[in-house]
Amino acid sequence: MDNNQLLDIFVSRGMIDGALKADILSEIENSGKEAAEILADYQVISSRDDIWPIIAQELGAQYVDLSEFEPPEALLSLIPVGIARLHGALPVSFDDGGISVALTDPLNPQILEDLRFAVGKELTLIVAADHLVEEKINELYGGEEKAMDDILSQLDGGLSFKGGEAEMEDEANSAPIMRYVDLVLYQAIKEKASDIHFEPFENEFKIRYRVDGSLYEMSPPPVHLALPVISRVKVMANMNIAERRIPQDGRIVKQVGDHLHTLNANNRGTCTPVSAQQFLEASTDSFDIVFIDPPFHQQLVEPVCAILARRQLVRKGAMIYVETSTAEPSPRLPAGWNPHREKASGGVAYRLFSVDQIAD
Repeated sequence: MDNNQLLDIFVSRGMIDGALKADILSEIENSGKEAAEILADYQVISSRDDIWPIIAQELGAQYVDLSEFEPPEALLSLIPVGIARLHGALPVSFDDGGISVALTDPLNPQILEDLRFAVGKELTLIVAADHLVEEKINELYGGEEKAMDDILSQLDGGLSFKGGEAEMEDEANSAPIMRYVDLVLYQAIKEKASDIHFEPFENEFKIRYRVDGSLYEMSPPPVHLALPVISRVKVMANMNIAERRIPQDGRIVKQVGDHLHTLNANNRGTCTPVSAQQFLEASTDSFDIVFIDPPFHQQLVEPVCAILARRQLVRKGAMIYVETSTAEPSPRLPAGWNPHREKASGGVAYRLFSVDQIAD
């Protein structure tokens, strides 16, 4: 959902001013948090889901809570699974006037128009929380692995790249490409990949991710999606989408930030886009529980543990959970840290340490 468009609604209603809008946009870029979370932080709204009734009012649409929604099969069949996933659309009800549908991005009118053309029926927009729409689509149409195949089947031959810089950006910000790239990143994160390789060739386009030193190939997307997909990654990382010869650096933090809701930690968690060492060197907090799960084979565990001990960032009695490759030796621990539990499975070693003494 377009953050500018969302915040403009709050500006037009007098709930925030232009200066606060600029501050929120800056925080979105720096923290990876959603606009709704930041609005809640500033106490403009009570919780992130309060934006949806406001959006519904702005669009003159009905707002519905999908928490307990259980549609009949006949209703789901009105929008085929591939089309539902491609457009982030969930049918909510049906009558003689057509289908009432909830979208993951209700502020994008083009999605509703494309969906209307795809299903050949009159549609009425219903507004619901985007995360509930997404959850219900996955629950009712199948999980994320099936989602990848469904979206690819719809994209195959259905999108063409036009070549100019403006067209590149349009394709990169189109709903189908955005949803596909989100799924690629989500699947890689779920598999604990250390890196993702987008590899365009003359006659094929490969996407591979590295887990525990080995590269695994995802379902290959059509070759004509190479430039739109890579352009989308560049947009997300704030890179120049037109530059193809010079290496660029960028960062994407949105994917992790989005899942704070899944952890029920919207008002208690923060996604910070820096290295662990940078974060810990600047931290003034002390911790009772620490999870250390870095990319394997990069010798990051011992330096992180050393900073935690040197700066006394863990309290006595704290628990430290560490994941490494089984091919790596057990990390050397600071004084006073003792093994509590250990196991290995599928090439991954899981270790839990207790901080029994704090070094002076």
